[in-house]
Amino acid sequence: MPEPGQLSVNDRVLLHISRFAKDNPPEEYPPDCTQAGIAAAVGISRTHVPRAVKVLIKDGLVTELTARVRGHERRMSVYVISQEGLMAVERLWQAAQDQEFSVLKDGTITRMTGRRIEETIGRKRALAAISRI
Repeated sequence: MPEPGQLSVNDRVLLHISRFAKDNPPEEYPPDCTQAGIAAAVGISRTHVPRAVKVLIKDGLVTELTARVRGHERRMSVYVISQEGLMAVERLWQAAQDQEFSVLKDGTITRMTGRRIEETIGRKRALAAISRI
């Protein structure tokens, strides 16, 4: 169970994957959409990624594809967000607007709301930051 000011692993994975949503699928996906990329971005072990995405796939929020990944010769499994997943991210982000998170600012840990983080660094970077908390 996540502590106050911390999202669940599944929510953090969903936020991370949402950063790479595109209307048209790319020829090559970024490495961030692979198990290793998700693990590094969210701060979990690579072996835990399948457990998290399995639930997201079952809920229809994420889709697993086999596709080309930038920097790799062979096709790999990648995870992309579905339309339902984008709607879930929007609801999650709205809830996070007033939630407080512990962030490192100017060398000290301070509490900031999701809204304040977004105002400070922009939405995509805020999504990335909050998915790491």
